[in-house]
Amino acid sequence: MAGSVSGRFGRVTAVCAVALLAGMGLVAAAVPVSTSVGAAAPKAARASAHPHRTVHATTLASTDTSGATRSADNGRTGWYPNETTLTPGLVTGGTFGQLFKTAVNGQIYGQPLVDDGQLLVNTENNYAYGLDPVTGAILWSRQFGTPASSAAISCSDLGPNLGITSSPVIDQATNTEYLVDNEYLSGNSGNEAYYMHALNLAANGAEEPGFPVRIQGNAANAPSVPFNPTLQMQRPGLLLMNGVVYVGFGSHCDNT
Repeated sequence: MAGSVSGRFGRVTAVCAVALLAGMGLVAAAVPVSTSVGAAAPKAARASAHPHRTVHATTLASTDTSGATRSADNGRTGWYPNETTLTPGLVTGGTFGQLFKTAVNGQIYGQPLVDDGQLLVNTENNYAYGLDPVTGAILWSRQFGTPASSAAISCSDLGPNLGITSSPVIDQATNTEYLVDNEYLSGNSGNEAYYMHALNLAANGAEEPGFPVRIQGNAANAPSVPFNPTLQMQRPGLLLMNGVVYVGFGSHCDNT
């Protein structure tokens, strides 16, 4: 059942999309997220809501995300300095092991992250989840549009669906999860699009005002080259720095 929640306004100034095209240089385009992009209107996602947490008004952080990003920090070091209990003695002492196993809809390629007392998991079937990090119970889930099919690009690196592939990034000051999904514009085939989502973790993953934002346009340093979502793959983990969410793209099977 969908719930009614209040939204918050952050200070994200732009979404910067960077694509590496085969045989070409690095091209990039930034689109403001405070206004509509092209003819795309915000799309409503379906929510499976549990009792709402407290919704609070904050502003977006522009500093290091302190662990709420791929590989721990913006340097991608993989070092978690606050983890002091995971010692070799604990791992070999007989008490270390699996706490839970929770079924989700779709394959998981991005790194699950923990924030606001939730384990955040996203799948290739375009599902986003908030789980209890101790019990694995599903606190909330959201489903976005129909994921693209890998059969359409003749590339078997990922399959059968291409939905949410990368690791998200969390703004810990506002408890907002930013993620990117790949979906069909209409139905189960045809033209595709990438959308940036901003989910309010204090409100069961409700979409923030002004989101999702469609990623599209022509390259700033190559105006004749349009962004082609069918040929581009959003694999790198998202980066939040100085009020901008950076999104990296590459090619499928290194040949498009």
